[in-house]
Amino acid sequence: MSHSLRDEWNIEAAEAPDRFLACSLASGGTSHGYLCLGCRKQGRMFTSVDQKLLYALASLTGMTLENVRLQRSELEKQRLDSELDLARRIQCSLLPHDFSCSKFVQVSGRSLPCQEVGGDYFDLMAVDDDHCLLVIADVSGKGPAAALKAAMLQGIIHAASRHSTELPYLTRTANACIRERTTDNSFITAFVAVLDSSGTLQFGNCGHNPPLWVQTSGEVTELSEGGPPLGILPDLPLHTGCVQLKPGDLLFLYTDGVTDSENACGDTFGAERMLKWAGNQVGRSPADVEQNLICAVTEFCNGQRQFDDLTLLVLRFAGVDAARTEAKEE
Repeated sequence: MSHSLRDEWNIEAAEAPDRFLACSLASGGTSHGYLCLGCRKQGRMFTSVDQKLLYALASLTGMTLENVRLQRSELEKQRLDSELDLARRIQCSLLPHDFSCSKFVQVSGRSLPCQEVGGDYFDLMAVDDDHCLLVIADVSGKGPAAALKAAMLQGIIHAASRHSTELPYLTRTANACIRERTTDNSFITAFVAVLDSSGTLQFGNCGHNPPLWVQTSGEVTELSEGGPPLGILPDLPLHTGCVQLKPGDLLFLYTDGVTDSENACGDTFGAERMLKWAGNQVGRSPADVEQNLICAVTEFCNGQRQFDDLTLLVLRFAGVDAARTEAKEE
């Protein structure tokens, strides 16, 4: 582009050039600015040769700047991918992998985040030889922020359970800590329970999807007694429930990534389909139940990409006699 400064701005100073040359530093549809020539040592007018030379220089400079930008973008992507991979491995390490801590239950669990890291959390902790603590939780939102809150909840539960496993104490402590450390409007749904070797399950449901108690008769019961999600109210009211498991009974804990899974038509897997599916799992091992559900959800979705984390924890109550028999064999 050739332009007259004198004509447009009426500049009369002797040192002002009559014309200047400007060419966009463009490459790949992106402009990085302009390369300008505003003064000639000899003569007043720029020639077509000058214009061609400036265009060649601008094109070369534009391509160089674009290459630098792409290199920086790739390096930044590699850095973010590396950090997300590290976060994924750290989050995976926080989830339980050894489910043999309690001899009177058989357990299987898995968490499948929809992104590199997720906001779901589950846990199984042996309190003593006759009690174990069960937790499953779902942080509102997704991605790294939700994953950090899930890790925070895990730390709170582990620390608080060293002092007491009373459910009101655990949930109140978690609720207070979350409110103190959360600056946005996020919240956490959670189900916390203590199961003893006699099969007594005491539980509190803080706004979470009701876990399913599947009896050997095929009857399925939703465990919904509890209170609101964690992090909403300053004082957390909690109504605890209690059921009596018998040997062979299944307990299925899950997050809404299961029931909210959609197919191509926009239909969800749903609670009704979930209840029907659960009634057909009697007699299966926890590992088989886990794999069976993942296959059922995958078949229902039929390749449709999911937009929420999917987490499940399956327990089969073995009973005191099974635990004693296993102890003798050891």
